[in-house]
Amino acid sequence: MKEIVTITLSDEKPTQASNDEYTAGDQATIFLNEDDGKFGYHYHGVRLDGSDYQSRDFTGFESRQAAMRDAVLNYVSTGLGC
Repeated sequence: MKEIVTITLSDEKPTQASNDEYTAGDQATIFLNEDDGKFGYHYHGVRLDGSDYQSRDFTGFESRQAAMRDAVLNYVSTGLGC
């Protein structure tokens, strides 16, 4: 898997510091599956309670633009993480 780009979906970029400080938020990473040449994405970020998360991979897209569009539309319609 080759990561292509990470986009921030929430108002703020999620962060975690070692001293229990954090900023809740969600991101999606678009990637290329080098085994089959298809694109995909997964969500990741920091929840409101400060814990981090990562979703399963969503794959099978013909282009990175198609994967990015699906990631944004799915996020807008369902919301995640926090």
